[in-house]
Amino acid sequence: MTSITNTPSDIPSNAQLLAEAIRFEHWARFHCLCEIDDNDAEPIHSDVLNKNTDEGIPNKHKTGKTKTKENHTKKNPMSEAETAIIQVPEILFGVCKKETPHLSALLERIQNTEISMDSSRTHILAFLQNTLNLEDHAFAQEIQKIGTSKKFMRYLDVFYTFVQEEADLEEKELTEKEAEIGAEAMAQYIEEAPIPTFCAWTEKFHQWASQRNFRLELE
Repeated sequence: MTSITNTPSDIPSNAQLLAEAIRFEHWARFHCLCEIDDNDAEPIHSDVLNKNTDEGIPNKHKTGKTKTKENHTKKNPMSEAETAIIQVPEILFGVCKKETPHLSALLERIQNTEISMDSSRTHILAFLQNTLNLEDHAFAQEIQKIGTSKKFMRYLDVFYTFVQEEADLEEKELTEKEAEIGAEAMAQYIEEAPIPTFCAWTEKFHQWASQRNFRLELE
């Protein structure tokens, strides 16, 4: 499955690669947020299983940490001793490396990192610069060129609208589910809920955009 519209040579352009990196980091932040106790932090290892599934990936980390949905934190507020990090479960880590090997460097870069807007931008741009193998001046010019593209900015507007709708829908569903099963059972429900692969989430985005007649042109 192709996650972005490629050039005739089937090699992603720089704008396409940046858009995919942004989508990938958002997917990881949206679905693989983990709240950990700062006094009991334990990294997840990258020696992973290359195992795939059509049903989504179980949402339980090998480390035993409990993953909390990003948009349901008002029901589960973090204490001062907790940090929100990206922690892709090991099986899903392997699926990502198999399905999107060109994003492996970004996956390695963001795994087990604290979530912030500054860190997101830093990781994405560092990944892109290393992948394109450009010196600082040339890379800055390329980023400026992409950033001033009206098509690219419209693409991001569409994507961010999708992410916001996904967040609102998830919050509504989790709130309704908690009212149904109670707060005590909610933690286990969240932990066991499957995580969509990045490719599956991308396909959902494309279907969502198509249903609303949004064009996803990048250049």
